[in-house]
Amino acid sequence: MTQAAERDTDNLIDGRDEMNLSEFPVSVLSERAPKGVTTLQFSKRDWDGSLKQYVDRKLTVEGSSTHGLPAAKDEEVVLGLIQVTKSFNNFQSEKVEFKQAELLELLGWSNDGRSYVRLNKAFHRLMGVRLYYENAWRDNSDKQYVTRGGFSIISSFRLNDSRKGKHRDKQITSEFEWSSTFAKSFRDGYLKQLDYSLVRSFKHSVTKRLYRFMDKHFYPPKKVELVFDLKTLAFEHLGISRSRDTFDIKRTLAPAIKELEKVGYILKLPVEDRYWKSETGNWKIRFHLCQPAESVKPSRQTYKVVAAEPQEPIVDLSNYSENELHDMELFGLAICQEKYPTIFDGYQRNKEGSGQAFKRYKEMVIRVYLEENGQQLVA
Repeated sequence: MTQAAERDTDNLIDGRDEMNLSEFPVSVLSERAPKGVTTLQFSKRDWDGSLKQYVDRKLTVEGSSTHGLPAAKDEEVVLGLIQVTKSFNNFQSEKVEFKQAELLELLGWSNDGRSYVRLNKAFHRLMGVRLYYENAWRDNSDKQYVTRGGFSIISSFRLNDSRKGKHRDKQITSEFEWSSTFAKSFRDGYLKQLDYSLVRSFKHSVTKRLYRFMDKHFYPPKKVELVFDLKTLAFEHLGISRSRDTFDIKRTLAPAIKELEKVGYILKLPVEDRYWKSETGNWKIRFHLCQPAESVKPSRQTYKVVAAEPQEPIVDLSNYSENELHDMELFGLAICQEKYPTIFDGYQRNKEGSGQAFKRYKEMVIRVYLEENGQQLVA
């Protein structure tokens, strides 16, 4: 085998994240799973543009009987292994060589016996866990969500500790192999850029998870505001215990939001703008992206706020019948509620009126429908 590639831990901004892993968590949010808990389930109702209807997507995570469910630190290891793979072979092969000391440095863990033990346990849990995706695994080769179950994260590993035995003081390599499902996702390019140095700097596990989830869903400059149902975000995407009430959820999210505001990733908002009750009585939460200032090298200290209100041109819809416009408006609203909350909220705020503002938002909703379905816009 070729020698393991050297890792440059000072150049971590250009990291990678596998987007199925950033949508639903594959571990508990704590240091260890609660006693007796061997299975996790996460789900959401999502708009499927190809089917033109809402569908239910679900992930079930089953820990092994011997090693149990992955913990928050194990999820850090998964993300670290993605960076190692990028460095070693740029995702061209599922088998990867590495040095334990280098991986510990990449993760930001201390190079001591406790970390080696923790790393060993992480590999056992990642190999023993089984993942079952029901209409929730994104297959990037055909751009479809599919049902795919019964696979692990890694399929094999071999850890060599250079501190022991005849290999003492020698930089020998260890190796692991991704499961075929994850290896295919890598090769199919279902990866996104990730500021790994920023993720590693966060103190709280919930911050890391929230950042990765939001960073997948922001699409600047088109989509710079995200609005979620509070409990759906907390329970299904962050893995916060379902026993928590609204007050506890807000308290759990508070340090994560503070960290993300401090580094300039999201805009600091008054509490009444961050949280509010929806028409159904459920709580909503809003995040607004801050972007690196133009013509300035990106840093965590130099940011500007992106305008929250979109300014789309009015389009001529006179070629469509009233029934067609009505149907496109309904379908477009469903899409906007899921993917473009700024437009959805603007439509809802102005729907009681009949002025220019509502006309603009209505036409934007229809425009979204046309663009999502690949139909030609009437300019």
